Amino acid sequence: MSYLNTLSVFYYGTTITKLNQNLDFSEGGPEITAAIGVGDYTLSEFADAVGTAMTLAGTQTYTAVINRTLRKITISAASTFQLLSLTGTHAGSSPWVLLGYTTVSNKTGTNTYLSQNGTGSEYRPQLLMDNYIQPEDFEVKESAVVNTSTNGVVQTLQFGDGQRMQCNLRGATDLLNIKTSPFFENAAGVQALRDFMKYLITKAKIEFMPDVDTRGTFYKMLLESTGADRNGTRFMINNMDGANRFFQSGVLTFRKVTE
Repeated sequence: MSYLNTLSVFYYGTTITKLNQNLDFSEGGPEITAAIGVGDYTLSEFADAVGTAMTLAGTQTYTAVINRTLRKITISAASTFQLLSLTGTHAGSSPWVLLGYTTVSNKTGTNTYLSQNGTGSEYRPQLLMDNYIQPEDFEVKESAVVNTSTNGVVQTLQFGDGQRMQCNLRGATDLLNIKTSPFFENAAGVQALRDFMKYLITKAKIEFMPDVDTRGTFYKMLLESTGADRNGTRFMINNMDGANRFFQSGVLTFRKVTE
């Protein structure tokens, strides 16, 4: 029943710690510091957390909206404000770069600011995912589970009906001019898979989009197990059988996050 005929994409990397939680901004007077809550976020959750933190710290209501295709964030309010990405007290340890804003200058003169770069990171499997089972076809009865990420954030997953997603991330390669179709070319494809897997085993949340061209349709996920570890805290990347210089993650199982 589960079948993919499109390439897919994952968004990841939006984790806040005590070392990067402070955003400095101004409403025309003294510097204001907004503290984003420590934790791992999906892309959509991260935008909400930024808007909430700035609203609580300032006198205006701030909204942070994500362009899901570009992963760019726009922070807005009713009146002019400044983002102190260069001169703020916490400029050297703030999440401005994670949010996609450059830090070569403050952002001033208006009431809305679009990030220059994408927020967080994305991983694009280079081939169609193998061994794919969509969450709707992989249902389980949950027990109450307490999940702790490597940065110490505790998430409680509830009793009731739960869903999983299974896949094998195939075809990671640095080779170019591959004639297989569909194929996503990436000159750093092997390292991209390593980086993604390193993040997954921190047990942080991610977003999964089955169709790379329909990024508004996504699932919130966290890694449950790998072929190397049923607890999902280790991974092993293997060469694909009969395909020299093409690598794969092995079968991964993700838990759909619903809270």
